[in-house]
Amino acid sequence: TNVGSFSNTTGALILPLGVALGGAGAANTISDYETGSWTPTAYSGFSSLTLVEARYVKIGSQVTVVYYLGATSGNNSSHFTIGGLPFTVASNMYSTGWIGSGAKVGYFRAESGATRMAGFRAHQTTGNRELILGNNMAGNHVLGSLTYFTDQ
Repeated sequence: TNVGSFSNTTGALILPLGVALGGAGAANTISDYETGSWTPTAYSGFSSLTLVEARYVKIGSQVTVVYYLGATSGNNSSHFTIGGLPFTVASNMYSTGWIGSGAKVGYFRAESGATRMAGFRAHQTTGNRELILGNNMAGNHVLGSLTYFTDQ
């Protein structure tokens, strides 16, 4: 039985069926691991982004992205949304992660079946959820992380 291979050149151990941890069933098997960089895009609420750093780790179907960006200009009437997530968010899934920008703190929500995340924060007076508009982010650095699931 062929269980995998080892490369003397790269030192890589290749296990095409994955690695089972804590049992032999599919629920205990990691069959995909990937790291890399991704390119956030200005989906709505602002005209452009300055990329400082954007990386991801994908283990199985779980993806975690981290980002450090600059929003150069904002739009007063549009929801602050960043596109370009490295994998499509799983259908019927909505995940949240934090966002920080100057004195503003809120969260991003990954949109089901899409490659974008939309910004929200608590209203300063009522505490109710409100959309973060692009003009609230203009000229600020935007940083945070988000973990979501994908069907890919």
